[in-house]
Amino acid sequence: MNERDKSAELRQLGHDVRNALNGVAVNLEVARSRAARGADATQVAPFIETAVQQLDAATRLHKRYADLVADVAESAGSRHNARSAGSAPADSNPHS
Repeated sequence: MNERDKSAELRQLGHDVRNALNGVAVNLEVARSRAARGADATQVAPFIETAVQQLDAATRLHKRYADLVADVAESAGSRHNARSAGSAPADSNPHS
């Protein structure tokens, strides 16, 4: 995957993580408000289950995001090392 594709994938993953976390927040708020009004567990449970599913999705998406960030960082480090490999370290000057 080239750098442009990685950048686009990172943006999309960030968006997807936000959406999943928003789903968690919305479903937990619905469950909280229904429970506060005295709803029984059967009326609240579907919202809790959906929040759990959204949290699982956010966790999987975040793992993909973190893996891709690590890949981008490794690629950037490799490019930096390749560029600097031709120059001698500062303390290796024999005239110092």
